Order: sequence, then structure tokens, then C-alpha cells
Amino acid sequence: MIQTDYLIIGSGVAGLTFAIKIATKFPNKKITIVTKSSEDESNTKYAQGGIAIVQNKLDDNFEKHIDDTIVCGDGLCDKDIVSMVITDGPKRLKELIDWGTRFDQNEGGTLDLGREGGHSKNRIVHHKDQTGYEIERAILKQVHTKNNIEIFDFHFALELITENNYCYGAYVLNERTNKISIFQAEFTLLATGGIGQVYGHTTNSSIATGDGIAMANRIKLL
Repeated sequence: MIQTDYLIIGSGVAGLTFAIKIATKFPNKKITIVTKSSEDESNTKYAQGGIAIVQNKLDDNFEKHIDDTIVCGDGLCDKDIVSMVITDGPKRLKELIDWGTRFDQNEGGTLDLGREGGHSKNRIVHHKDQTGYEIERAILKQVHTKNNIEIFDFHFALELITENNYCYGAYVLNERTNKISIFQAEFTLLATGGIGQVYGHTTNSSIATGDGIAMANRIKLL
């Protein structure tokens, strides 16, 4: 059995970001990440275009970005969530830059802002056409600077361990040895990505098979 304070299932941008922040805030806590493929294999890695973030406030603002998003959402967006994500965008961008993410700059030395469908202004921050790959590289490098984070790659989370409406960790398969171990944790975070591979055609990574959603559903979290 492996004991840890925080068990994170998944090594994409969500899981790695959470790990970095918890490791920084609680340097005496142990953070364990399990991921079913190599540590850098995730949908994050294959995201190409960039991140929409308001930068040029002489020509753009949060309200324009929010309006663009609501229009493109065609009635499906929660406006409060849209507003929160967009107004927090510049802070999250600075965080990524502070962690070593390299975004393309123009000849003037400022961020080169692209424009994509649904946006009325140039606000796409990018790294060539491999933005996700660059973000994954940078945050994974940052993770490896933290002595209290350990990554178990090629470890497949099979089932959450629950009792009396409390999660105690997960059963995890070591894909190299075919041995199943208990990863016991005070807190367990599902950051397993999406379900692209359940469809006949998808651009998602081969690891996007919805395992986390299935595990949560089996214990009636969904």
C-alpha cells in the first residue's frame, strides 16, 4: 500500500497545476500523481491553437470576450462561469509564464495575439501551433522541481475506494508488473480528462477514455 496526502489521478494541465499549487502551499504534504501512460501524455499535450485571454485593453476588454463566448455558446453557457474564467485569464497566463511557458512574441516584444473563430478581437496567446505541448512541458518541468510530488507513470486507476460517503484513495494497476496496489490518500482528485475515444471519430489522445467519469459514476458521484 502506498500512503499519500493528496492523490491526483491524471497528468494533464488540471492535475499538474493542482499538484504544483498544493506542493507550494503545503511543502510538508506528500502529493502523488498516477497516470496511465507516460507522464506527459494527455489531451493538454495535443491542444494546438492557443488560449483566448484579453491582453490589449486599448482595443479589447472582458465584456467583449464574455459577449463573444455567450454568443458562440448559443444558450448553453453559464454566464457566471464564463465571466469568472475570462476575468481570471490574465492571472492564469502570468502563472504559466512564471512557470516557464514560452509564448510567441511579435517584433515589438509583446505577445503575438492571434484571432480564431468566434472572437471579435485578436486575443489568442500561442506557442507556434503547439501551445498545449509547450504548456505541458513547462508545468511538468515545474512539477519536477517539487520534492514533495511523486509521479507514477503507466499506473492505471481502476476504482475509487469509498466507505460511508468518503473517498480513501484508489486501487491502481501497475501496467509494467500487472500488480494492483492500494493508493491511500486523505484527498483524491480526479483529473482524468475527457471521453473522446468513446466516439468513432475524435482528435483526442488515445488515453481519453473517460475512466475518471466512469469511476465517479460507479460510486454515484455523478
